[in-house]
Amino acid sequence: MKQWYQITLYSQMGPREGKLFLHQKRDGSVQGTLSLAGYENQVQGTWDGTEELTLFHSLRTAIGDYACRSVLHLVGNTLQGTAELDGCRMKWSGARLREEQTEEKHCE
Repeated sequence: MKQWYQITLYSQMGPREGKLFLHQKRDGSVQGTLSLAGYENQVQGTWDGTEELTLFHSLRTAIGDYACRSVLHLVGNTLQGTAELDGCRMKWSGARLREEQTEEKHCE
């Protein structure tokens, strides 16, 4: 299953808008891309099949690259959660995008 989300990370420097693409595999693992602050960050993790999604990824910024663990809760078409970095926690929020809102093109 593929899903796209419009997301916001509430950082100390203010809210940062981005997109999250997820591809869930049959074994419950998840891979994808987090586009945030002009950077593409690869994500991987697990989805419990219901509401909780745990992602491991980097957060790249102009001043560095930081290892991050994000725990997200998906309810309906919305997500909320927390990004955990070394000594820091930030909130996530977002909404699922409809297929026509994504950048993926379908060719027939």
